[in-house]
Amino acid sequence: MSDLEYVGCQVYEKDKFDKWKIMILHKQYLPESETRENDGGAKVNYIMKHQFLYPYISGWYRGKWTHNPNDISKFPKEVQKVCKETWTDRFKESYKRWRESVGPHFN
Repeated sequence: MSDLEYVGCQVYEKDKFDKWKIMILHKQYLPESETRENDGGAKVNYIMKHQFLYPYISGWYRGKWTHNPNDISKFPKEVQKVCKETWTDRFKESYKRWRESVGPHFN
């Protein structure tokens, strides 16, 4: 993600069932002299991108669930801080139970 500029992050709660992720915002700059209109109608030289970060990379493998902690050390310090404050032990255990309850094909 070296061509992306970090903008910020927030806890992203879509609804009471999907509340487990951190949304990270980035700007991706367009080629020189290229612009686009943003939602407000202004001309800008970038596209906003987002990335979701969960406490674990979870999967169904050989008939059982695996939950591998996400490596947050490669993210900006602000993201690491939000993750550490949000992802308590209780939160992480609840995430595992939720992830297993929605099944292996949930995206």
